[in-house]
Amino acid sequence: MKNCFFLLLFLLLKIESLQAGTIVVTTNADSGPGSLREAITLAAANGIVTVDTIVFNITDTSRAARTITIGAQLPDLTSNLIVDASTQQGSKIGQSDAKIILLLSTIRTTAFYFFNFFNAKNVQIYGFFFYKNFSTLFNPGQTYDAGIRFNLSEAVTIGKPGKGNYFRGVYYGIFNPIQSYDDIYKRNSTNITIRSNVFGYNENGEPTIQDNWGGGPFADPVSYAIYAINSKDISIGGDSAAAGNSFFSEKVLIRSQVAENGSLIFKNNIAGTKTDGTIFGAQSYNPIIIKLGSTIEWPYTPNYKIDIIDNKIIGGMEIYHNSGFLTVQGNKLFSPNTSMMGATYDMKLNISLCTGGGIIGGELPEQQNQIYTGSCLQYSINWNGSSYPKGVVIAASPKIAIIKNKTYGSAVYGAGIYVFNSKEPVIRIDSTAVNFVKGKATPGCKIEVFLDDACWACDGEFFLGRTTSNADSTWSFTGTFNGVVIATAAKGDSTTTGYT
Repeated sequence: MKNCFFLLLFLLLKIESLQAGTIVVTTNADSGPGSLREAITLAAANGIVTVDTIVFNITDTSRAARTITIGAQLPDLTSNLIVDASTQQGSKIGQSDAKIILLLSTIRTTAFYFFNFFNAKNVQIYGFFFYKNFSTLFNPGQTYDAGIRFNLSEAVTIGKPGKGNYFRGVYYGIFNPIQSYDDIYKRNSTNITIRSNVFGYNENGEPTIQDNWGGGPFADPVSYAIYAINSKDISIGGDSAAAGNSFFSEKVLIRSQVAENGSLIFKNNIAGTKTDGTIFGAQSYNPIIIKLGSTIEWPYTPNYKIDIIDNKIIGGMEIYHNSGFLTVQGNKLFSPNTSMMGATYDMKLNISLCTGGGIIGGELPEQQNQIYTGSCLQYSINWNGSSYPKGVVIAASPKIAIIKNKTYGSAVYGAGIYVFNSKEPVIRIDSTAVNFVKGKATPGCKIEVFLDDACWACDGEFFLGRTTSNADSTWSFTGTFNGVVIATAAKGDSTTTGYT
């Protein structure tokens, strides 16, 4: 009987140890009872079999009381852990969902990460403002810092609607590097979801850093909003506007040198605008560059299904060296100010060495991209001084269908859509009249006809209709139009020309 009692007691204690725990942060002290540091330590001591949740209940809800000034780096986060600062009472910080401020207030000579974890599963982070005062703490000799850094982890969730995070003043917002050069061709992390976060904006939701060439004030910028190497199955944004992230940083970089299947979704995000999606004044600044895929320097090519859908971006996107299918639909890509003039980045959409085919635009109105390439009167200058296209550039990337997109404002012939594939079809327009156009193209091509915009270079502003080139290469189209028309041709494998 006595043995049975002790066995029952042991089983009850064992079951209790497997139950998820809720740990409450009650102070903004950097350490000690009720602190975030203690909560992370307690969660690690609980083990990783079940989920621990760290919530916040600081009695004083003033901003100062909700600011935790971090001295030494916090302990690493562990698997099956939810750290949810959105549970704290009090107003949200700026235009974000953040409720708790993590503040770095001293210059560091070694790398510093507010949150760090390695080889962890199911880590969720919500409602934090990761803040370093860049103007006060800038030091050219300082090593890089990050809001959140992780390696070799899976099922990582950073933000969701109503529980997003806010990053400002840190070099990396979300930092997911490889551990060492030995891992350059090895998988890093998987199943990463990044939603509803704000990167680099001031608390009014405005982009406030001016361009680096002309000088101007720095207002706690973020250099890389997201930096992820060799990770796969990444979702940035989501199906609703509330799930989208707001980016004002120099770059978002997602690259892989691992030849494996995966996915990358970039959906409903905004970049370079105000956080409400409106364009901010006539201020000049460096537009964001979003780089996806791999690079031509690496011998291995990822096979990622990449979906770039319903984003609004002032700046450019680059997709390199990928063998998976690419979908680009419903995006608005702008030059970096209200008047669409003064672009400092040459290409709005650059697709190079992508061999898996894809589609840019679509039959439905909501699938068509709108691409504002710049001023009618302004040329884009490449590094060697030559004129360079500024709209859609497709290089060595066959089987990409370009369907019913709208491009505006090109100053250079071929700037709206510029394609150079070794096996692309050809098209020309021979003559036009009111409501009629004819020409020649590679036989059997789908011909899309557009009304040109007001600029003197070729931009397809209004889609007029479609026809097919005959076996003898001739084609013609009759519609309702009275103005300059241009056209593209697409082969049966979807490889599409630029405008002619």
